[in-house]
Amino acid sequence: MSAAEASVLAQIEGGAPLLIRMPSDAGSVYFCSTRPMAEDSNLISQGVVFYVALQRALAAGAAGLSSERARICGTIPSQDAAHWQPLDQDSREIPPSRRTLNGGLYDTGDGLVALNRPLSEDRVDVVGEADLAKIFGDLDVRQIQDDPVSQAGLASEIWRACLVMMILALLAEALLCLPERSVTVAQASVPAGTTPRPHAQH
Repeated sequence: MSAAEASVLAQIEGGAPLLIRMPSDAGSVYFCSTRPMAEDSNLISQGVVFYVALQRALAAGAAGLSSERARICGTIPSQDAAHWQPLDQDSREIPPSRRTLNGGLYDTGDGLVALNRPLSEDRVDVVGEADLAKIFGDLDVRQIQDDPVSQAGLASEIWRACLVMMILALLAEALLCLPERSVTVAQASVPAGTTPRPHAQH
């Protein structure tokens, strides 16, 4: 290794290098020109930078020693995966020419590779009016714009009407479930075998 091959990643005031990277046969070697001590730097009091740098160094070192890799679909040439051996049933069903375009688990001969979908596929983008016009062309498309906070939108009006109808239905059900009034008629009992005498009227 020579000083000409070194890359200065960070500098301190005055231009002195703080973090240097030197390439090597096994990866890279990093040199820091200060110590995480209170008398030398503020890496302890401002520990976010020091923590992130340390975690990235550990991840890079572990990746260089491990035989397992996690790659993103579409970043590997398809001819490189022609000799890969699939490790699960889903990977076996993928044609060799499309292995690098789909997620799967493979044995490359030098180690294991896990292909995953890019995170960008899970991002939901909003399509503008100009893009909608290009996509649908001459088709009749109606676009509804609504503010979730506003109460004058179409959705809020529908829910308000549904709420009123539900309240009316509950009131009607309550009226139908009211018990009927029972009228009790008192009848005088007459002994058997006797004829009731009519009352004389004056």
